[in-house]
Amino acid sequence: MVVGAKVMSHSGVVGRIVAIDDNLTIESAGSKIEVVKGAVRTVSAWDAPATEEAATEAEEPVVAAAAKAPAAKPATASAAKKPAAAKPAAAKTTTTRKPAAPKQSAE
Repeated sequence: MVVGAKVMSHSGVVGRIVAIDDNLTIESAGSKIEVVKGAVRTVSAWDAPATEEAATEAEEPVVAAAAKAPAAKPATASAAKKPAAAKPAAAKTTTTRKPAAPKQSAE
């Protein structure tokens, strides 16, 4: 992060860095606000003014936090699998008939 770089905070505030100390002072829409460095989501070094002083401050390239690749989960070779849940057997679909009416005797 360098003075003059365009930043966006996690809360959505967009502005330019005007001072860097323990915290950042950001100018946005004519107002100056002070935020902690951890509140910055993205930094655009392309919008920063090209000065020798700013180039010496930023020895490593500025990378936007959103451009980071997600952390890979470590592969576990001995991952225990849960046993499959016991499922009831499917019921046979048979057609049932009503029982026949009892025969009446002719008396």
